[in-house]
Amino acid sequence: MTTTAVQGVTVFDAKVVPLVSRMALVSGYRESLQRLQDVWDQLTLLGQMSGIAADITTTADEFRALTGTLLDSLAQTLLRNTLHRMQAQARMAIDILVRNLFERTADVGFLATDAGVREFLLAPDGSAAAAALQLRFAAYVAKYSVYDDVIVLDPEGRVRVRLDGAVAADRCAHPMVAQALRTGSAFVESFGAIDVLGGRRGLVYSAAIRAPRGGEALGVLCLSFRFDDEMRAIFEHLAPVGPCIVVVLCDAGGEVLASSDCWHVPVGAPL
Repeated sequence: MTTTAVQGVTVFDAKVVPLVSRMALVSGYRESLQRLQDVWDQLTLLGQMSGIAADITTTADEFRALTGTLLDSLAQTLLRNTLHRMQAQARMAIDILVRNLFERTADVGFLATDAGVREFLLAPDGSAAAAALQLRFAAYVAKYSVYDDVIVLDPEGRVRVRLDGAVAADRCAHPMVAQALRTGSAFVESFGAIDVLGGRRGLVYSAAIRAPRGGEALGVLCLSFRFDDEMRAIFEHLAPVGPCIVVVLCDAGGEVLASSDCWHVPVGAPL
């Protein structure tokens, strides 16, 4: 175990040394114990005049060593408890996110088999049907507010109808189209900059739209999930309040996907 002296008095384990200054409880007890140590130092001086200095000095040294042991143990316990609490919060955040994303896989599969969507793609002139479908998508999103866009593509990736008419993109060249059209793919999950979203970063669930008979691929339905809003809600619900606490979601490579404080730890930063 590597130890380091703090303020030249108390010896702490090296792993807690950078954090001791942030541990108010340790600082409070250290001040109280230091006052007692000062008393022992005064008694040592008095002992030198009465001939019992050796005994008092030994006791003072033992008290100093005990003080260091107690404070180091307290600091390590505080660190351990904090880590356990943060790990529990992290697990809870991931559990909430996984559960919510799992529900999205059911949503995209449900909409991809909707009769109205199929009929729209089979119709030779779908201009009137497109407006009706937009209204249906708007009602669906109003009920399940976790989406910001619903898009119907033909097998070549052309946008046939979408909820968010403000996005100018009229074609999707993202690999998710081909992946969704593959036989056996129940859904495809795509995250990153996506052209059909206007190039912005997003989390999109896509599934093939197939004819009710024969299973011919009619197109692809895409649901754009409000990923940033979801993470913000999770952070606000779980993150402890404090100026020095930042909660982030990282991918397997350590890149930050979402951050509770983008000023301190921006999205895209490597950790």
